[in-house]
Amino acid sequence: MQTHLSAYLSSGDDDPLALSLRPPIFETYDERTARLAIEGRAKAISDGIDEELEQARVLERKGPKAIKILLLGVSKSISP
Repeated sequence: MQTHLSAYLSSGDDDPLALSLRPPIFETYDERTARLAIEGRAKAISDGIDEELEQARVLERKGPKAIKILLLGVSKSISP
């Protein structure tokens, strides 16, 4: 029978990012509650930023298009 610690360490996940994002092994209920609250606030901020970016993209698509004009001809400069 595996202990909680050995199951935690041998999950077969070799991704270093996933390993670093795991919750602490011996986390108390209060620590877990605080961590989840912090993560929830961070997620809400991230979602707000994503929404603002999406709104900016939509407005950019709906806005007036830039017009490019190519002027052909001889350029004359006026000398002082």
